[in-house]
Amino acid sequence: MFYNVKFIKSVSPSSIAGMSCNSSVTFTYTVTFHVAPNSHGGTIQFMYTTNNGRSSTQSSVTASAGTTTVTYTFTSSGVLSPDHTFPGIAEVITTSPNQVNSLQVKPAGRCS
Repeated sequence: MFYNVKFIKSVSPSSIAGMSCNSSVTFTYTVTFHVAPNSHGGTIQFMYTTNNGRSSTQSSVTASAGTTTVTYTFTSSGVLSPDHTFPGIAEVITTSPNQVNSLQVKPAGRCS
């Protein structure tokens, strides 16, 4: 049996300070799932949101036997909103083999 013990998430670019409002931008989110050492491997099922939880996308990754980390990348594209609603807050929630919520991530700063 294996366990998804924790994961970390980052976003690039990490800040929108200095970017112009109403400009197009793509954010890349990287999730690293940490799996218990010496596990038999298995599938990690999860969902992610990039808009404060208003919608989510289901996905999965497979950890091979003995693997301790598995990485998954997703993107979100849009126009920087003057009312600062985009980009939204991103979060990952694993649903199997156990349920874990990530810390929420949002690029720092405000467009101008």
